[in-house]
Amino acid sequence: MNRMRRRKKAGKGWLLLGLFLLALVIVVFWYVRDQSGDRELVWRIGMQDGSAAEFGKEVKATDIRTVNVDQLLKLEDDLAWATIPSGLSRSINADLEVSFALNEPSPHGYRFRIGIVQAPSSIPQLAVFMNGQFAGMLQIAGTADVSGADRFANEYELDLSTDLIRDGNNTLRLEIVRCLYCSDAEDDALWIEWDMMELLSWRVQMKESVHSRTVRMGTMINDQQFFFNEQAVKVLPAVTEWLGIAYSRNVLRAGCPSNVAGSCSHMEAYYRTMAELNLEAVAMHLYTGDLLLNEGDGTLSDTAAGQLRQYLEQYGNYVHYYEVDNEPGLFNRSKQVNLAIANWMDDHARKLAPHLEVVSPGWAYWPTYAEKPCREGANNDPPRCGEPDGWAGDAGHRKDIEERTDWTNGHAYGRSYMDAKGGSLIENMRSVGRDLSGLRKPMMVTEFGTSDTHTDPEVYGATQPHAAAFDRIVRAHIGFADVFIQHAAFYDAFALFEQQDSHIPDVSELRMHHTVEMEEPRAAIFRRYALAYATHGKPLLVERMNKEETRDRKMYVRAVDTSELAPLPGSGGSSRKLLIQGVNFEESPQRMQVRVHLPDPGLYIGKKVGADHRYEEAMEDVVIDAGQGTAEFVMELGGGAAVQWILEKSSLQR
Repeated sequence: MNRMRRRKKAGKGWLLLGLFLLALVIVVFWYVRDQSGDRELVWRIGMQDGSAAEFGKEVKATDIRTVNVDQLLKLEDDLAWATIPSGLSRSINADLEVSFALNEPSPHGYRFRIGIVQAPSSIPQLAVFMNGQFAGMLQIAGTADVSGADRFANEYELDLSTDLIRDGNNTLRLEIVRCLYCSDAEDDALWIEWDMMELLSWRVQMKESVHSRTVRMGTMINDQQFFFNEQAVKVLPAVTEWLGIAYSRNVLRAGCPSNVAGSCSHMEAYYRTMAELNLEAVAMHLYTGDLLLNEGDGTLSDTAAGQLRQYLEQYGNYVHYYEVDNEPGLFNRSKQVNLAIANWMDDHARKLAPHLEVVSPGWAYWPTYAEKPCREGANNDPPRCGEPDGWAGDAGHRKDIEERTDWTNGHAYGRSYMDAKGGSLIENMRSVGRDLSGLRKPMMVTEFGTSDTHTDPEVYGATQPHAAAFDRIVRAHIGFADVFIQHAAFYDAFALFEQQDSHIPDVSELRMHHTVEMEEPRAAIFRRYALAYATHGKPLLVERMNKEETRDRKMYVRAVDTSELAPLPGSGGSSRKLLIQGVNFEESPQRMQVRVHLPDPGLYIGKKVGADHRYEEAMEDVVIDAGQGTAEFVMELGGGAAVQWILEKSSLQR
């Protein structure tokens, strides 16, 4: 008996030694990774091991509000981590201050990174302040309160400009904040749990400034749902500039359907205009409802393959992504047809367009007909939702398609992205897998949004429930998706903008669609997040001029040079625009004055795009004199409002 006990103790000892060596390898790996290349580790709290176990205080059971990194590093790790809470909760410990000293701040700035291992589906927001100035807002996705869902973990990053860091003592403050429209009723639903946080210094000039995650946004801009006609081409620049997605390689869903006569009438002009606006296209052309396959090998018929080939031969230089199908379960489509398209694209499309990437169908995750009747499914005997019945709602069937595509997909409306069955985030975890940095495959969402009937859950106490519902779904996708495309700019109750007799209006008549007159329109919400998270390019140095006025105020500024982005593959589209934007994440009006260092001295011309809800009132022509290489911008913004300057160097001399 004693010998058996000794063997058990010895076995436990080897197990502990093995776990210790594994932890050591992880630490060495991350240390080596962060001491090489473009960044250098300044400090780290915790270990990136997928667990908050090293921290001694539970999220909702501590009132610790301060951490001194320099003192922590003098302790053994197990003692140091035990003094730190494992996360934050809005209702109990809403914020945490992390103080640290720097002797020689990096001239290139810093990156803050945090690993979140658990969060609820409310999409908590983590505000980050550096020395009292708002640095950014992390949008955090989680599934902790969804019954039957796997845990979703992810990494979030935020670049900090040199304007925010000082020589000597510095204080980084993290704060959980409510949704813009919500009351304290939301507080109990807002919490996060982390497994590490760290600060890295840049050794070189940043090529891109990351805010929460690197994401790209878009919409679909066509007439009467299907037509890429002359009017769609005319409004394309105005709509994309107004939404804040033009010039920095965001993505539009743009492909005319093969079964709608006249839908492609101006497709080439549309694509050329997209290239001039530096926008990428995800296309879907081949109608799958009556598509036949070759008997025996299940490949596309010559007719179907010829349609795809012709489309790519004509437009391939402008198409960057091809979407296999649209909601195949809902529309009763065949798995074998979807697989045949994915196989053909994988085998043949890149010969026509070498840059092209294949996107999985826009999954609606539809179950069997008996569980939930679908469109056109009753026409079969017996009725079915796809062939086989319910295949798109089965992760195993979807994996067969995912193996032949570059991007996963998944449509979402309202809060459906968090449904335990049929929710895009949770279903994609099942079909493509997950790790500590989110999904294991990049995710492009080719449809998301809300209709005029969607409202935020009453439990969150939103004063603008329709606006809050759209606000939350946008923030959710920032938290877990890589590219996400609002359903359609002009489309009845889902629209961003008003139509005229079901048609796109002239540019001068463009105005935002109001779900409810006194609530913020979807287009304004979309624009707020596009300007804050989806404007891309080389960061320009920004200095805040009124720091006392903006102290502890959630006023965000972002300035980028789009000329530093690589040309679009295929078309070679590019941009020379400078984009300067300010976003007010506060409920109340705020003012910020900044000095931006522009690439060259001289005159810059362009537009100032304000927060008005009518296009002509939002647009203002401007001339900026940057004779000394800098220009000052004053941003006076109402609650939740945003402003953008779209500038280009003038050929005129001062």
